[in-house]
Amino acid sequence: MSVRDSSQLIENLINANRVGEAFKLTKEMLANKMQPLTRVFRYMLNKLASLGDIDGIVEVGHHLTEVQTHLNLIQRILIN
Repeated sequence: MSVRDSSQLIENLINANRVGEAFKLTKEMLANKMQPLTRVFRYMLNKLASLGDIDGIVEVGHHLTEVQTHLNLIQRILIN
């Protein structure tokens, strides 16, 4: 499934109040070094925050750090 398709599914799951499934899909994407579209990722984080799911935010944040580090490295390579 493409990033766009996965992101759309995450957004639809959140809209249907199936946040647990959306969170699971987000974690799977991040574990595979893929990140949902930015607006969908923010939507997921905001939903987790509104539910008070601190553990979920921390768990996703751990993967985000790895993905962001990888993206920063790619950007540095492309710029130089």
